[in-house]
Amino acid sequence: MIGLSTSYFGFRGKTVYDSAKAVFGMGFDTAELGAGHGPEPDVWNTLKRIKQDFPEKNYTVHGLFPPLKKRF
Repeated sequence: MIGLSTSYFGFRGKTVYDSAKAVFGMGFDTAELGAGHGPEPDVWNTLKRIKQDFPEKNYTVHGLFPPLKKRF
């Protein structure tokens, strides 16, 4: 299975949810939830929402997820 990291979109200012939606909208079945996002107030609820809205999709999680408060 081939997927795409959400970090691509995160570095362009998109939220985790919008990034996952963009990955799936491009036709990928797998999204790696990446570390290239800014901090979000309730990222765990965001993950639940992604799974609820895209139940047939697959996910992997980057080792630095959720994103750190400060990028380095």
